[in-house]
Amino acid sequence: MHSKEFPWAQYKPKDGILVVQPVWITEREIQFLMQLYAPFIGKEATLLYATLYGELSPSEYESEVFSISELLSMTNLGMPDFYLAKTRLEGIGLLKTYRKEPTASRPQTYTMELQAPTSPRLFFKDALLSTLLLNQIGSHRFEKLKQRFLVSKPGDLGENDSAQFEEAYRLPYNMESYTRNHAQENRMVLDSKQQAEFEFTSDVDWDLIEGLLKTEFVDLNSITKGVRKIVDALYRAYGFTEQEIAQFLVIASDLTTKVIDEEFLLKLGQEAAQDKVTQLRSEEVVEPVVVEPTEAQVVEGASEEELAIQQLIQAAKGMAPIDFVSSIKAQKKGYVSKAERQLIFDLVSVSGLPNEVLNILFHYALVQLDNATLARNFIDAIANDWATKEIKTAQEAMEAVRNRDLQREVKRKQQLHNAGKNNYRRQGGYQEQLPDWAKDSNAKEKQTPVPTESQSTQVSSDLAEQIAKLKTSNQREQQ
Repeated sequence: MHSKEFPWAQYKPKDGILVVQPVWITEREIQFLMQLYAPFIGKEATLLYATLYGELSPSEYESEVFSISELLSMTNLGMPDFYLAKTRLEGIGLLKTYRKEPTASRPQTYTMELQAPTSPRLFFKDALLSTLLLNQIGSHRFEKLKQRFLVSKPGDLGENDSAQFEEAYRLPYNMESYTRNHAQENRMVLDSKQQAEFEFTSDVDWDLIEGLLKTEFVDLNSITKGVRKIVDALYRAYGFTEQEIAQFLVIASDLTTKVIDEEFLLKLGQEAAQDKVTQLRSEEVVEPVVVEPTEAQVVEGASEEELAIQQLIQAAKGMAPIDFVSSIKAQKKGYVSKAERQLIFDLVSVSGLPNEVLNILFHYALVQLDNATLARNFIDAIANDWATKEIKTAQEAMEAVRNRDLQREVKRKQQLHNAGKNNYRRQGGYQEQLPDWAKDSNAKEKQTPVPTESQSTQVSSDLAEQIAKLKTSNQREQQ
């Protein structure tokens, strides 16, 4: 249970770290990191990358071994923040981590292989990376960055008057005597500067999509890794079917060049998502619909609130995030803004949290806290926390919400307690007393009042009504 709740617990302060670079990373590429990646990977991940890079010797491809404790001191990060920063670098393809088990002579050691940031040309060709940056910094700053990395092509240079090889050199007479040493060649530094592809788990039925594309004469070789990343993100974030995605691919495909325009594909998906939101709002029924729990949901002795929670979990598992948020917004007479759609897409793309977990997070923000909108900083903070704790199911997310509410309540009571104590001191009647938690008898007397039966029934009824609306809109969407 401990390791499940705290995945960073596997890392010990005395564990060793060895930093390596398979390609020579230059100061120019660090600038690419700061300007193109830092806005969406976060300051902790950027700091960790820069610190690991700083440990590399100017003339070596690997560092000396140092401890995690030293790394935490250099970055001023705690172990949870270190773990989260590391996973964000790994998720976007900037870091690979390898583990060596401890021996009698050395502790457990992690080899951290820094990957060079991709060049601006390749970065802006990647629709997913570009969208993550655009969503974070806005279109004005995004266009300024693109202009910054443009290179002016020279005009007419005239006729090429450069010397050829044979004009300057003689061919060696003994070329046949040279013997290649393949073992040494394999140990030499790589010559590729392109960033390694980052992993992206796919739930899409690609066999079905490819079968549909064959009937439309789309070259299957045009489905690159970049295209697959975009399709996977659209599938998870917006709940498109394979048939809908196949249509996007057909429209974005150029049958002459046999290339799929990634930017156009992403634009098609986001515009279609907005159409889904608009349609859902126009069809939303305001009157609550009674939803009978299934036999699997009915537990003998279960309260109305417990059944409502089960239905919430079922809805979270069965709906795409955009549909889930749209349904809640429609019930509140609101709408899903462009910024919220971008936030949903970003979370699906890089957070690593399953849809059902994200849906519980959105429900917490919009329903339980009654916020009108999904605030990016607030949602990002909780998503980062849940990613660190490796929350993978709606049930675990519900438990995390309960724990968060308990912590907020404890903090609120402590603030009230401190405020009252300060007022008492100002009145001149202060006497040193034990804290409340040290007084067993008083603590029992000061427990939070238990809600009345009518209050509990009202809360359960409200929650059941929210879930009924969610499930009704989802069923209508599937028809």
